[in-house]
Amino acid sequence: MGVEHYLPNHRPTVCDVFKAAAQDTWARVGFSRSTKGMKCHETALTQNLVYEMRLLKDKHNHLEYDLFESTNEKANGNDLLFRILHDNGTVYTYAIQAKIIYHTITTKKKLKLNDGWYIQLKHTVSKGKPHAEPQVDKLLRFSADKGYIPMYLLYNYVDKDYSGTINPSHGCTVAGAQFIKDNYTDPIDKDLRNDVKFTDLHTAFAFPWEDLVCTLPFYEKTGFLDKVGLPHDYTLKESDISELIPGKAWTNLTQTSKVQERLSPRGRVRGKNTELEGGGYDDDFNPKYLITLRQGRREEH
Repeated sequence: MGVEHYLPNHRPTVCDVFKAAAQDTWARVGFSRSTKGMKCHETALTQNLVYEMRLLKDKHNHLEYDLFESTNEKANGNDLLFRILHDNGTVYTYAIQAKIIYHTITTKKKLKLNDGWYIQLKHTVSKGKPHAEPQVDKLLRFSADKGYIPMYLLYNYVDKDYSGTINPSHGCTVAGAQFIKDNYTDPIDKDLRNDVKFTDLHTAFAFPWEDLVCTLPFYEKTGFLDKVGLPHDYTLKESDISELIPGKAWTNLTQTSKVQERLSPRGRVRGKNTELEGGGYDDDFNPKYLITLRQGRREEH
């Protein structure tokens, strides 16, 4: 039905948009998993979120977020950056990889929608090359080098409520990559396990993605680091509001006034380019989209 279907009738806030997007994602994943022949992938869901947020920006231009697309032709559709202005005037950046829930581990088993697995958490990049390593390690290293917060964005659906709180607002949840690394690593190959369940994360650590905008910007620093699963001595990059306006490595999608379809990204970048968030390498974290936001409560009245 689209994100707008789940918005309240009154003037929506950024928090409302994030909550509605989670409900829409829950419905999309649930429909695709319960309907024969339908498929749903992380990249399609991510593109849909950006598309829907862009539509809403046109209709509700008071919403304080902007959308950007990378000019790097090797950008990965599962990788995103969120830049969020906190209440203390500091901008923090999240490096986020999207992973969708699966409801069976093998194609021979019948789907069971009461729980699910994040099979693709276990993923080795540069397979067969001398520098092959788990994808999570690259995400963590990239984030530590830049002072960003490494997170997983989980696209979800289950048809059973285990805790009395699981509902369509859990269509988009986030969990700290370091927490997942510390708790769900295969001791043999040192990669993440492929059998991490929805119930493993959502009765413990994962939380609705709107909290990134609606609650975390008002946390004290130690509580903020606890929530995202990082140690208190983690070095965070603390920027001012100017960081919400990125450089030429990004195309601003929310300022485009003319209809356009680019068959290939403008300003192609080959090889390493330090201006690009992902460094220009095939196997590094290469975000496709950047979303910049002010905290949601400033819009409430």
